Amino acid sequence: MNPSAPSMEPQAVARRIQQFFDIRQLCIDLALEGIRLDHPNADATELLRLLRQRLALGRKGKWGAP
Repeated sequence: MNPSAPSMEPQAVARRIQQFFDIRQLCIDLALEGIRLDHPNADATELLRLLRQRLALGRKGKWGAP
């Protein structure tokens, strides 16, 4: 077994998956805060629409989607 390879024990896998979701949520929260700064009067629905729009722009730039 490679000592530098990540552990595949169920607890270690679960911990890594949880870390992924925690970081993902942090990124979403940070993006929403940035949008709130740009659009201080936007309600929750508008914030989510703007977030989806920004994510779509990011995907388009990264993967060349139309």
